Amino acid sequence: MDTAREHEIVSTIDIEAPVEHIWEALSTQDGLRYWFNRTASAEVRQGGRIEWESVNPDQPYRFEGTFTELTENTRLAIEWNRIDEPWPQPLLLTVEIGPAEAEGFSTVTLRHQRLNTLPDDSRDDTLADLQQSWDDLIPLREYVEGAGPSY
Repeated sequence: MDTAREHEIVSTIDIEAPVEHIWEALSTQDGLRYWFNRTASAEVRQGGRIEWESVNPDQPYRFEGTFTELTENTRLAIEWNRIDEPWPQPLLLTVEIGPAEAEGFSTVTLRHQRLNTLPDDSRDDTLADLQQSWDDLIPLREYVEGAGPSY
């Protein structure tokens, strides 16, 4: 179930794979480039940096962040912000992995927090863009289950 609230966006998906395979997609540059953003450049470690650009040529925004948590096979957290016009406070993205109810599946939950700190004049557009980006997390499922790219 996906929900957009004033302070967070939550997206959850079940993937037919063990948590270790999903962790690989979350914790490697190749995996991040496939499901997160194809321009991502990352040093995936506690305190490591990640940078990427928007894929929309009409809005060529650049972003950077720091991996604030990497708990193997369980949780990843990134604090991130725009480079060109930084927001007042970085946003927080967390991804959690756990066993699903169905045998052979794992559940992935993505949370975007601190959305209430976005500037009023761009909050609605940014929230809509983020929600659309995470709806169903299909690229993550494709990557983990071995399908071809969707872009």
